[in-house]
Amino acid sequence: MGNQALQTQTTESLPTVLPWKFVIHQYPDTDAWACLWAALRFVSKDAVSEIMFVPSGERLDPEYTDGYRVLYMDTGGGDCDQHGKMLERASSFQLMAEKYGFARDPGIVDILELTRATDNVERISRTDIHYYFKGLPYHLTDCKSREVDWEAAADRVFEVLNVIYSQGKMRARAKKLFQYDGRIQHLKNGLQLAIILQKPNLREEAFERGADVVVWTQKHDDGKFYVGIQVNRRTNLYLGDVMHAIRMAEAEKRAAVITGSEARELHTIPSIPGWFFHDSGKLIVCGSRSHDLEPHEFTLLEPHEILTAVRTGLGRWIRPS
Repeated sequence: MGNQALQTQTTESLPTVLPWKFVIHQYPDTDAWACLWAALRFVSKDAVSEIMFVPSGERLDPEYTDGYRVLYMDTGGGDCDQHGKMLERASSFQLMAEKYGFARDPGIVDILELTRATDNVERISRTDIHYYFKGLPYHLTDCKSREVDWEAAADRVFEVLNVIYSQGKMRARAKKLFQYDGRIQHLKNGLQLAIILQKPNLREEAFERGADVVVWTQKHDDGKFYVGIQVNRRTNLYLGDVMHAIRMAEAEKRAAVITGSEARELHTIPSIPGWFFHDSGKLIVCGSRSHDLEPHEFTLLEPHEILTAVRTGLGRWIRPS
C-alpha cells in the first residue's frame, strides 16, 4: 500500500501552527484505531490534520514530513508506540493518553482496557468490537480494485468509539448523581433494593453498588410514568412474587378480579394490560420508550404503593443455603 493519505481536515483560514500528520500502521488493530481516534479528538482538535498509513514499524520518508508536526502511533517508535519497550500490560493508546493528558478522562476507561487486553493477546469475546474493527477493511474492500475504503472504515470505527466514550462519561456522571438521587435499602432477608425514582439512567450504577433489585420510574406526559423493576445479572432471583403483589394491588385499584396464577403469568394479562413480566423472570416493566402505553394502560398505583408491593414480594424470598 505504501504511504497513503486517508483524509485531510481543512479550515477556512491557514493555520497559525504547523498542521499535523497522524501516522498509524496499515490494517490497524484496535490499539491503532483508538490512537487515531484520540489524536483527532484530543490532540489536533480544530487544527488541520492528515492521516497516513505505513507498513508496521516504519516511518514516513522525509519528503512527506516537511512542514508538518508528525505523530507516530502504535508504529514507528516514539512516545506513542509501545512496541519494543518491554512494558507490562500496556498499549500505545495508554502511552498516548498519558502523554497528552487525557488518561484520567472517564470516557476512555473502557477503550483503554480494550486496547490493553487485545494488545496483550488476552481472551475476549468473539463478538467483541475488536473483531469488528479488524474485519472492517476486508468488508470494505472493493471486489474489482481490491482497494480498501479507508475513509468509510475510519468513519465507522470513530462512530463506535464516540458512542463508547459518551457512555463512559454518562456512567461517571451517574456515579456522582447516585449519591444524591439514589438509595439502597437492605431488606431483612439480605436482599438489597435500590430505588431511583425518575432516574432510570442510574440503574447500572445501582447494580455496580451491589443492588440485587432496582426499581425505577420514568416520567411520561400528564403525570403518568413508566415503571421498571430489574434483577442484577449476578443475583439468582425470580420476580414471580413481586409480579403477584403488584398485579394484585393494581387489580384492587381497577376493581378487577384476577387469580393468583394469573398474577404470576409471564408477558401481559388482559385485565391488567400495562404490566409486562419478561420471560427471564428478572424484569418487570409497565411501559418504556420501546413500548409506549395507551392512556388506560398506565399504572394507577402511586410510586409508594409500587414500592410496598415490591418489598412484599421480595420479602417472601429465602436465600439459598
